[in-house]
Amino acid sequence: MHPTTQPATLHVTVQTDAGSCALQIESADGEILFEQEDLPTSAFDVEVPGDVVVRFTADRHKGGFSAEILE
Repeated sequence: MHPTTQPATLHVTVQTDAGSCALQIESADGEILFEQEDLPTSAFDVEVPGDVVVRFTADRHKGGFSAEILE
């Protein structure tokens, strides 16, 4: 993701009805900024310094997930 302002706020939403969902947020230089497995249904914000890679990993996950930059 490429926020237009730096630092930025990444808003994450997860709906977990079944299965599992994990999230990893990595900075452009490879630093892990956030990492969590077995995410429950939740919504939260993560402060990011600039460009980031967001990886959702799901295993038989039912529900949904999203990540968006708050401008």
